[in-house]
Amino acid sequence: MKKVNFEELLKEAEIKYNSYGSEWKKAYFDDNSGGFNVYHEKHQFSNAGGGATGEKTVGKMLANEGKQVEFLPETGKKMPDI
Repeated sequence: MKKVNFEELLKEAEIKYNSYGSEWKKAYFDDNSGGFNVYHEKHQFSNAGGGATGEKTVGKMLANEGKQVEFLPETGKKMPDI
């Protein structure tokens, strides 16, 4: 079994986070886990159940646990937006 180099994984996560183009807002990067949040400029945050604040809070909680969260652009179709 290959040993995981956490520093290398963290660096790769930071490179990925910084690679998003101008249509993405780089909102949060967790230096401890490599998790992050980015929002596409065409993402429409929900008004229900806590609204934008709720979505952003959940995204940050996931990022704190090492998840790389993209809030995707809206397509007008019923499909996940994260």
